[in-house]
Amino acid sequence: MMDCPNKETEAIVSFYSASILKNKIQQCGKFYNTYQSACCNAKLVRPIRCKSRFCPTCARMHQAKLLQKWWPAIEKWKNTYFFTLTIPNVTILTKEMLNKFMSDFSKLRRATYWRKAAGIYAIECTVNPENGSYHLHLHALLDRWIPIKEVRIFWNNKTDGRQMKITYIPKEGRGQSCRELLKYISKLHELTDDTLEILQEVFGHRRLISVFGRVWGVRGAKPPSILDTLETKSHKCPCCGAKNCHWVMIDRRKSWTDLLNSSSWYDFWIIEKGEAKKLFPIPSG
Repeated sequence: MMDCPNKETEAIVSFYSASILKNKIQQCGKFYNTYQSACCNAKLVRPIRCKSRFCPTCARMHQAKLLQKWWPAIEKWKNTYFFTLTIPNVTILTKEMLNKFMSDFSKLRRATYWRKAAGIYAIECTVNPENGSYHLHLHALLDRWIPIKEVRIFWNNKTDGRQMKITYIPKEGRGQSCRELLKYISKLHELTDDTLEILQEVFGHRRLISVFGRVWGVRGAKPPSILDTLETKSHKCPCCGAKNCHWVMIDRRKSWTDLLNSSSWYDFWIIEKGEAKKLFPIPSG
């Protein structure tokens, strides 16, 4: 947050920054940029995303990229365990609390009984709608069992933690467990402008999802995406099939109504799940 001359000004800045962030999330995907190909003049629309870590839609897109990156290592595990660590709810959440939480978890991973484990972890924080308290916790997916008794002794001494749990995950449940692990940092519908501002202040620019052990450095195969590199690289045109087709942005920030009112609305394409589809398909017959 920017420096403010007094508490009244700081409160005003906090209110407007949270309101702007929430509005940005609510507008996510409602406006589009339009690109045109050099090969066949096909028009491709791309939704404008807010890219906020608190946005449910952007969180799901980020989740898919992370799963694609780490899944090759996870699917080779012989066993999988879902592990949860918590600390008591607090009424005031600060950066120092988050730093200590992450530092204590780092020390836990250096313990002898943990060193051989590999896995993925994600830090989350939910807000109790009744009393406004913050529940900071951590989920991890591990490739082996860890002695819960020793972990509980360490965690209680370091953090006054009250709960921890480790559950075996069958092979067919690994995908769902990964999606559960990477789903969100906090539930947007539980957040007021005040709590959203606090979470943005505490979690902003922090890496809250990471890996350890043998998962570190693993890179899954990432297919080239026309949405990621438009205007920077050449791609096979999804509309006519031409190779090395360049795309140029021809229109910015158009609403759905603007697209419908366009004289060439029937020419628009969109990429869904890696395939090009007509944005407004014309029924046959």
